[in-house]
Amino acid sequence: MMDRKQLLWAQSVGLILLLIGLFWNVSATGGTLGAGLQNKVSSMGPDDVAEVIVVMANQPGVIQNTSDRYLKLTTLNSETAQAQTAIMAYLTAQQQTGMVSGIHPYRIVNAISMTATRDIIETIAARADVNVVVENSIIPLPPIRISAGTLAAGWNISKIRADEVWASYNIRGDGIVVGSLDTGVDNTHPDISGQFRGGPRDFYDAVDNVFVAPFDRHGHGTHTVGTMVGQDKSGVPIGVAPGAKWIAAGAFTSGGGTSAAILRAMDYMVDPDGDPNTDDAPDVVNNSWGSDNGSSETFRPAIQNWVSLGIFPMFANGNAGPNPGTVGSPASSPEAFGIGSTTEADGISSFSSRGPSPITGEIKPEVSAPGADIRS
Repeated sequence: MMDRKQLLWAQSVGLILLLIGLFWNVSATGGTLGAGLQNKVSSMGPDDVAEVIVVMANQPGVIQNTSDRYLKLTTLNSETAQAQTAIMAYLTAQQQTGMVSGIHPYRIVNAISMTATRDIIETIAARADVNVVVENSIIPLPPIRISAGTLAAGWNISKIRADEVWASYNIRGDGIVVGSLDTGVDNTHPDISGQFRGGPRDFYDAVDNVFVAPFDRHGHGTHTVGTMVGQDKSGVPIGVAPGAKWIAAGAFTSGGGTSAAILRAMDYMVDPDGDPNTDDAPDVVNNSWGSDNGSSETFRPAIQNWVSLGIFPMFANGNAGPNPGTVGSPASSPEAFGIGSTTEADGISSFSSRGPSPITGEIKPEVSAPGADIRS
């Protein structure tokens, strides 16, 4: 029998509207350069630099034979840090020469981002403890689809019968924390300001790697948070789970989000306050973004560790429809819960990406819900 939290996921948060290549190959002698980076490096001068992500050969996974979240998290942190010890010593030394800057080690995945010269990039790629070095790519931000407003506000809520869940079960999301990985959140809006959890580390600017008061670089993140937890200060219900709280990481600008910033945000979500003794991670993280390259597994290790640590990973299936096989990444990962878009007439939105996943061949998305002409 479902407990209260599981029922909320299944009947409310699990139907939240979502708006919306990397192949890792280890050789016996060392790592490789990603295909796109190979071309860039070949044209770089000796003093030119590039932003890259170094994916290490060993990817520690969260231990599965325990329910102790503290033990899982600290073990993951320890194993990842240990695997990075040698290369971090090398990079720190090279940083003194000015050939490396902006070094950022991750924990949710065994990877390090940095800016480095051609010689450093090629040297790192040849190391036996490195899997692949890839360019810090940019994932475009999905558009907010603005319509003429001909449909009644809140039709999406009644369509998925969220209002019936509120009335019949008195479940409105209370006790649940939703994480938003997007462009940020405008916390001045009255429909969502009261649901901000409000701690000093409950909003993280992953672009500039700082903790600040919530803000939105674009509006996309505010729109999706409103769809998740927005209240009815205007007299019209906005969000599916208006009783839930939110925290957020802003990893996208109007120009998109870099892989490095997204990985910083994914790191943040497993331990927002930086103290593994406190379980302050969100119950679910909404990701209304993705690349059209469904075969990419760049973020898959992070999603696997999210799941192992009890975080439900919701991802947009993509906006590259209507043809089959257009599901984007990370929604194409088997561990990700992909969401497609439907219309008022219960048809699939023409833009909504379809499966199957090019990674496993499995059906994607897992669920589709109203995703066009939505008021937020």
